[in-house]
Amino acid sequence: MRWWTWLISPIVVCVLWSDTFGAEWSVRPTFQTRGQYNDNLRLTNQRHKPVWTTWFGPNVQLKYATETLSITANPKLEYVLYFGDRTNETFVNHFIPLSGEYLTERDRYALDFSSSRENSLVSDLEESGVVTDFRQRSRQEVDVFWDRVLTERMTLQSSYQFADVSYDDGIEVGLFDFQTHTGSVGGIYQFTEETDVQITSWYSNFHSTDIGYLSQSYGLNLGLSHNFSETFSGSINGGVRKVKISSRSMRGRQRDSSFVWVMSTSVEKEWERTRLNVSYNRQLTPSGQGVLLTTDRFQSQLSHSVIEKRLSVALDGSYVFNDSVGSSDQRDRFRKSQYWQVRPSCSWHWQENVVLNLSYRFAQRIQKTANGRTASSNAVNVGLTYTWPKWSLSR
Repeated sequence: MRWWTWLISPIVVCVLWSDTFGAEWSVRPTFQTRGQYNDNLRLTNQRHKPVWTTWFGPNVQLKYATETLSITANPKLEYVLYFGDRTNETFVNHFIPLSGEYLTERDRYALDFSSSRENSLVSDLEESGVVTDFRQRSRQEVDVFWDRVLTERMTLQSSYQFADVSYDDGIEVGLFDFQTHTGSVGGIYQFTEETDVQITSWYSNFHSTDIGYLSQSYGLNLGLSHNFSETFSGSINGGVRKVKISSRSMRGRQRDSSFVWVMSTSVEKEWERTRLNVSYNRQLTPSGQGVLLTTDRFQSQLSHSVIEKRLSVALDGSYVFNDSVGSSDQRDRFRKSQYWQVRPSCSWHWQENVVLNLSYRFAQRIQKTANGRTASSNAVNVGLTYTWPKWSLSR
């Protein structure tokens, strides 16, 4: 029996033993397809040719809910075909997120599980802003949450996360399998109806047995969130991490320790048809290159509904700055690595169940090392999504 069946079995038992009266079941299938033209898929400064890519596949939204128990899933299967630049390959990707939540009068128990398989060029770039090689990546993640209401204003929060990441033949191109364990305990206090204050203690373990790399970090975070109005809100959260690193090199075992500050802040404003979100995050990011990164990410999202429920446009932009933590033979390769992109897009609801999407993205990578160079890419995406009507059953 595979390990993930032990995870899903308790959820299935809860459903079978729960009171089916008052329960709601729903299913909503979707089919998606899109094509992309990219003049520099790998973001390389070497000689290259454009790449055409086609994605297509189904996904389905599943939901089960009672007054105390809810379970949702959104499995997705995706066939990907690449043509050009020595890349004529076909892959089968999958995304399987599963979430469960159980509520009592004072407690909230939640479990999130996800399994994904996709190209590391996409997944690693989204997570860390570091451009990796053309390899398939598998990721399994489990998140467990427990919240308890102590008073009308005070809530205790705790969480644990486990992630396992592996690459197909990754060692050949400098990509290494790794695992992470992260735990947190804290509390949130509702100071006023508009303001919340939060304090959280963190511990994280990131290790890659392929190269003998281990990092442990722990620290405290303080946070504040405030609703200035019904349409304007903001939050800020920051703290310090003590990071201890042990790595293997030709000179033997190296050990290092340092303090790293982390932070996240965001502001969101809504108008009648427009929404703006601006955020900045600085966090510790495990990477498949076998080093722990500090990732600074600036991001903005602007969307506007031109014709209500018919036509909308958006403009997204992000800038990511990466630097390595600790002493390692691999550190100089990723010191002061930068990546930024801008993406205008539009979405047209052609019919009630059919959506057409069009977007353009300009991206650039900058390496601030002795041998670093700049590489940029232009990509055009056209996609279509068809969603069947939701099927639901209540008892």
